[in-house]
Amino acid sequence: MSRRRTLLVVVAVVACSALAFGSVERSAGAVSDAPSSPVSWQSAGDSYSSGEGVFGNVGDCAQSDRAYGPLTADALRGRGWDISSETFTACTGHLVEDYFDERPDADGKASLWEWGRQQGGPDRVDVITMSFGGNDIGFADQIVDCLPVPDSWVGYIPIPPTLLSNFTGCDTSQREMEARIDALLDPPKLGCASSRRTGDIDFECDLDIGERRGSIIDFYYDIVTQRLTADGQLYVVGYPRIFAPVDQWPGWVKVSCQGVLRGDTEKLGRIADHFNAKLIEAVGRA
Repeated sequence: MSRRRTLLVVVAVVACSALAFGSVERSAGAVSDAPSSPVSWQSAGDSYSSGEGVFGNVGDCAQSDRAYGPLTADALRGRGWDISSETFTACTGHLVEDYFDERPDADGKASLWEWGRQQGGPDRVDVITMSFGGNDIGFADQIVDCLPVPDSWVGYIPIPPTLLSNFTGCDTSQREMEARIDALLDPPKLGCASSRRTGDIDFECDLDIGERRGSIIDFYYDIVTQRLTADGQLYVVGYPRIFAPVDQWPGWVKVSCQGVLRGDTEKLGRIADHFNAKLIEAVGRA
């Protein structure tokens, strides 16, 4: 009889310009019993997992020891966990396909999985935490594209704030972004030869996930069956609402947040909500 492996989803919610690190400590505190044997741990993923922009970023991958993976591992050690092996392979800008495959421009660096092996990680890991998919749908580019004018100019736009919800600086529509997200689960085009690492990306294509192509559902399945121990767990972390809802903004903030118009901040929030809902669905289907 085969043992059942468990996939868990942790969805992060972040207000505008305020990261709540206390949530990591509270999550770790909810674990009452330490495992009876040593645990191996891998923190993988993109910039949300590397901790870019948090504190003390190091190297091309912008890694920080204040990223949620290392921070949670440290908190669990304080609660009696014996984490015998810990590898940190999250890297800013990385894609789903970078987990199993070496990047063409990596200057000899291995895939994120092999990088973990180079750090002393085992063939199969007990706990893997990761966030992937944001770069595969071009979410970071979407945020940059939503900047209509330099932030220092926005306060001088002669348009009443109540009307700004009808204006947009985003180049890509919400419908298009949601279609890209949906295609991660159910790609309209299968068996593609393209790579999302290239500039000319077909967001309808399936993903390169190592020795085959498939969806993000297949990606999770392959990690669980090929990279986890029998009782191992994969934690898939969602993407935050970068901006707080406009009704929570301070009274003196009327037009924009960090140069993004109030209507666009709401749209980006809806995209993030859709993305997280689809990641939860993908985990369930995997």
